[in-house]
Amino acid sequence: MARVFVDDALKEIPNRNELIVMAAIHARTLPENKSKTIGSWKNRAVESMIQIVDGKATQSSIVDAWCKKQSAIKKARAEAVRTEK
Repeated sequence: MARVFVDDALKEIPNRNELIVMAAIHARTLPENKSKTIGSWKNRAVESMIQIVDGKATQSSIVDAWCKKQSAIKKARAEAVRTEK
């Protein structure tokens, strides 16, 4: 079953390595499950793959979200350094 699922996702992102990286990045941007169960990370990983297969998360949208998140982190760190001085 998982093999078929990955093959479906490869139709959206043809390179298997890029697919894994994009799914991992997208899973980190998804909101955490409200219940703190052991499989919460697994649930987000599966959800990210489902969104990629359904076309809800494209390669460009995932990269854009990651860049925005990195920019926000960089700004927060710069602000923290400024307030320490």
